[in-house]
Amino acid sequence: MTTTFGFSQRFVRAYRPADEPEVLALINEDRLVGQPLCTWGMLEAARVGRSAFEGASWARLEPVRTDVVVDEEDVVLGAVSTGVHRLDGTGTLLWLHAGEEPAVVNLLLDTALYRLAGRTIQAFPLLSSLGLGVRGIPAKARAATFAAMRSRAFEPAGSLTYLHQQLIAPTSPSADVRIRPKQNSDFTGWRIHAGDADAHLDVTVSPHDVGWVTHVEPDPNCAETADLVRSALHVLVRCTAREVIATIPATGADARALHEVYRRLGFTEIDRLTVLSRPASMQRTAE
Repeated sequence: MTTTFGFSQRFVRAYRPADEPEVLALINEDRLVGQPLCTWGMLEAARVGRSAFEGASWARLEPVRTDVVVDEEDVVLGAVSTGVHRLDGTGTLLWLHAGEEPAVVNLLLDTALYRLAGRTIQAFPLLSSLGLGVRGIPAKARAATFAAMRSRAFEPAGSLTYLHQQLIAPTSPSADVRIRPKQNSDFTGWRIHAGDADAHLDVTVSPHDVGWVTHVEPDPNCAETADLVRSALHVLVRCTAREVIATIPATGADARALHEVYRRLGFTEIDRLTVLSRPASMQRTAE
């Protein structure tokens, strides 16, 4: 039986295939600089719980559910996707898009809380097929959603800085790096090591000619960071990438110095990506 909630001429129902164009428009309206245009295939993968990144984590979710908010004419105003971790029962809010309209965001969030009632909830903890390299909610670009979640007892559980750069001219790679290919089901990538050190970067090129650089533990703030990033940019230019995004730690003892390295190499900070969490004790269901 379909569960429907009413709120000021807005209603919640399960996603239908005919909703695809309107949901895609909402997703693409929220795109950050450097993100590829979301397509039908990307939406379908997210809707059924598949992702080229972190596929094993997605596979541990119970069948993913997508709900939409519609008006009295059945026009889609927003969408939210939720799932439950099979092993520990943690609820997961996977993605939410509503044009930053507060009334719609509130209704979607209350619906998600209703679906996941009584559970600890993590919000936006996984990389999805809807974009590239986005883990967490952009706190500035999605200010209405971020504020609505904070008002519902969601607390920050981790953050990354999202940076962007247009790739114009080739860069010279450092001689003291090792570049090894990594293969993904949908993307081509490389792991770049600094000499004989453990510190390295992962570099990914999407089918949309967008590159993604991400730091990998154990030592993301090593002295060779600049050489690693220059080599990553060289690889991306050789692969004809037109632009590149980077996700780096937003907090920590060396975060400021790391940000400065990326700034000197041409990156601009766009937003902070924040993963949020809400304990099971803070139960609030939709009316």
